[in-house]
Amino acid sequence: MTSENRRDPREITRRAFRQAFGDVEPDVGRLVDAVPEMMAEARRRRELLQQRVDWLTVVTPLAKRAILPLAAAAAALVFTATVAGLRDTTSSVSETASLDTLLITGEVSQDVSDILLEAMVDTGNDNG
Repeated sequence: MTSENRRDPREITRRAFRQAFGDVEPDVGRLVDAVPEMMAEARRRRELLQQRVDWLTVVTPLAKRAILPLAAAAAALVFTATVAGLRDTTSSVSETASLDTLLITGEVSQDVSDILLEAMVDTGNDNG
């Protein structure tokens, strides 16, 4: 057989049929011997699947009960952060105004409790 015949799809098909329909009788003895092992493997896989399903049936109701409280807690945190952010914005306006006052007039108002600003302005305390 030449290399061209080996690549020819018709020749490949002919060889496959010759091997399949040869004089050798098919031996199913190995298959019959393997049936108990295949059944044991199927039983093992089925039991694993049952354990997985049991785990899901336990977790699913817990997750359903936890979703609503977690959503409420998240909403409360968002609300608290929003309120804190709005209140913080009003105080930062006065701090910015006091920094602007210092830059424009050169004087620090006494009602400002900005430690960093006082340290920058206070020239009498040279510790360095």
